Order: sequence, then structure tokens, then C-alpha cells
Amino acid sequence: MSPAPQDEKSIGPAIGVIIIILALVLGGLYFWGQTETNRTQNIEGQEASADAQAEIQLLQSQGESDDLDSIEADLNNTDFSGLGSEMNSIETESEGSGQIELE
Repeated sequence: MSPAPQDEKSIGPAIGVIIIILALVLGGLYFWGQTETNRTQNIEGQEASADAQAEIQLLQSQGESDDLDSIEADLNNTDFSGLGSEMNSIETESEGSGQIELE
């Protein structure tokens, strides 16, 4: 029997090190991608919150008078453009879950 050459013994550990390095790199890329996704969602949530706060301030700035002219002025100044889109999104979500049906 002849002894195994030295070159074959050094290939096994080198392949193991390469596999470990690849696993660490892939894990790091996955973690970085999840962090970026969370950061993007937080930014979008903050923008939506700022929009909601602006709408709340507009609603609170309406007059307190019960005079018909004041009520009509408040109605004319109120923005109802996004009301239908919110209902459509609620309807779409309810159709997907199968729990609530809007007619």
C-alpha cells in the first residue's frame, strides 16, 4: 500500500472553509435584506401616519357653529376624495379573507 499524497489531504479542509464562508456570506445578505425591508416599511408607515395626522388636524379645524352657512362651508372644505379608495381596499381585503361580504 502506498501512502496518500499530501495534496488530497489539504483539499478537504479547504472545501470545508469555502462552504462555511459561503454560508456566512449568504446569511449576511439575507439579514441585510430583511433589515432593508423593515426600514422601508417603517418609512412608509411614518408617511401614512403623517398624512393621517394632517387629516385629523383639518377635521379638528372645522367650525363649531351650528349655523347652516357654517356647516355648508365646513362640508365644502372637507376632502372626501380618498373615501371611496379606502372602501375599495377594505372590500378587496375582505374578499381575500372570505369573512365579510360587502354588497
